[in-house]
Amino acid sequence: MTALRPGALVEIDIATAEGRRTVIRRISTWQDRGGDRYACLLADPDGGGLSSATLAQHAGRWLCVSLLVAIQPPPSDPRRGRP
Repeated sequence: MTALRPGALVEIDIATAEGRRTVIRRISTWQDRGGDRYACLLADPDGGGLSSATLAQHAGRWLCVSLLVAIQPPPSDPRRGRP
């Protein structure tokens, strides 16, 4: 099992209605939430999209114990000089 550290690629098991699926995400940041649960900011290595989730270790694998929530960047604001 891959250790949680910024930049690491980890396999995450996600429960679905059909069973389980496994996704690979890059750890951007993480925070220990106690009880062997970790709040993580995750990046999709293919598309670069960001998401957040709470992960826990189970049977030698990382298990998503909260919904994987996509994070959308804020809309552009020309008043702030951002495209």
